[in-house]
Amino acid sequence: MDNLPTIFLLMLIAVVGVFTLDVYLPGMPSMAAQFDVSLTQITYTFTAFSIVFAVTQLVNGALSDVIGRKPVVIGGLMIAAVATLCCINANTYWSLLSARLLQAVGISAFVVVNAIIRDLYTGVKAVQVRALVATASGVSLSIAPTVGGLLQDTYDWQGGFIVSLLLIIITLVYAAVFFEESNLRRSNAPLKIGDQIKSYLPLFSGRTYVTHVVQAMLAYTVHFSFIILSAKIFIEQLGKTPEVFGFLMIFYGAVYFMCGLTATWLAKKISSSSLIKLGGHAIGLGGALMLMIFLSVDAGSWQVLLPMAVITLGVTMTRASAITGALAPIPSQAGQGAAGLNLVQFAMAAIIATLVSKYGNDPQHAGGEAIQW
Repeated sequence: MDNLPTIFLLMLIAVVGVFTLDVYLPGMPSMAAQFDVSLTQITYTFTAFSIVFAVTQLVNGALSDVIGRKPVVIGGLMIAAVATLCCINANTYWSLLSARLLQAVGISAFVVVNAIIRDLYTGVKAVQVRALVATASGVSLSIAPTVGGLLQDTYDWQGGFIVSLLLIIITLVYAAVFFEESNLRRSNAPLKIGDQIKSYLPLFSGRTYVTHVVQAMLAYTVHFSFIILSAKIFIEQLGKTPEVFGFLMIFYGAVYFMCGLTATWLAKKISSSSLIKLGGHAIGLGGALMLMIFLSVDAGSWQVLLPMAVITLGVTMTRASAITGALAPIPSQAGQGAAGLNLVQFAMAAIIATLVSKYGNDPQHAGGEAIQW
């Protein structure tokens, strides 16, 4: 595939973006104890990160259309590195929360991934590259809490942030050395924040853009919901040990990887619209299978993972094609288009995290305490 160094960079940025989001979940109980606050208050560092991450992408996306992708990537990763270091050295709850908010501002440079793909690729290649990047992101999201749990005994809750910092620095150095600016169609839009926000209105008034954004959001929500609920499902409800839970999530990450490769291969064979329809059918079929299993038998780990594998195949097919469909008609606004799409996706993620924390019997607590290996 063309331009492998850039594709590798896109995968690195995608991994950093979601890895930083949830790698520290297993350390939440330890953080609550150290800072003498409730677990719910610690959960706010997750929810607040998601909200700020989603909103600041609007600025970074529009900014990348005007000044280019590379300055946004480099600047964002530098901010993220400083903020992550502050997270590691936080000695109060409020200093941790503030550092997480700053970290979200930096990591929101993640938005340029889809814009860069739109700059460099169209049609089938765009879907294929996007499927690879989404696969890297999905695998990272799946296994990040397990990595954080493995580091818990040695580095306490700071372990997840230490790994995040290393990943950010590696990505920053790689971007500075190997990334060549991809935005050759600079926008003439003003840099005023108010004008930037207003410029998003025409995007969300377009039926094609909104339809594809909703499709991508729904597919992402399915995957994200499973990750958030995984500890509750496997440890609390199915009674699995922390070690078994960790291996199951690694297995799920491998399944996501294989599904991503399958979606990449299918993109060569059928159109994007057909891939979205096929993905939707796979998600529906997997959900129906899981419901039937839970209603008819005493479900075990494999009875959850097998239908989830079908759902995951649908997710990987739908997201890559839907994002490509959303950005294809707007090459000069690819940064803004990607930012609007990510805003919807991650705002929904923040809502899910809040609802699960409030009504799901604190799954982060379940996962966090249990994955202290």
